[in-house]
Amino acid sequence: MNPKEGPAMLKMIHERFCRQAQRLHEIIESFSLRILKKGLCSDIDEKTS
Repeated sequence: MNPKEGPAMLKMIHERFCRQAQRLHEIIESFSLRILKKGLCSDIDEKTS
């Protein structure tokens, strides 16, 4: 790897990492929202019954 390719390579790796982190964040967010909804709904159901 010559010195000119270094920064470009790092940039590519960084961008790929950021995309994966973003995807992971979205997965975690949707997962926790689902759990939250499930929890809230069961709480409401218990109170009304």
